[in-house]
Amino acid sequence: QILFSELETVYSLNRTWGGQLRSEVFDIIVECDNSLDNYNKKIKEVEKSDASEDDILLSVTELYKTKKVSIDMRNAKIKLKLPLELRTTFEQLTAPNRPAVLHFGIHNRADCNVCKK
Repeated sequence: QILFSELETVYSLNRTWGGQLRSEVFDIIVECDNSLDNYNKKIKEVEKSDASEDDILLSVTELYKTKKVSIDMRNAKIKLKLPLELRTTFEQLTAPNRPAVLHFGIHNRADCNVCKK
């Protein structure tokens, strides 16, 4: 819901956003949101289970990885649907945020995996 409302706000004045394109992007987002809800339910179920902590950790880690892949696939599908002039804005919306402050104190930013992204 949040992604679609952001796209609505950003693209509201663009002529290419609307009609069939808007509908197809909305369908992709709804489909992904449903699968993300399922992953969140599974994660909660695993966390509440009587399994050992190690098993829970492995299961939850795997579910989070699958959830991330689902989000990446959603973004790729949307990006393919969008015309070239809208893709740059979409990439900016979905890009991970850079840290605003030094997150590990003073360090070599050129070698830091967080700063590079």
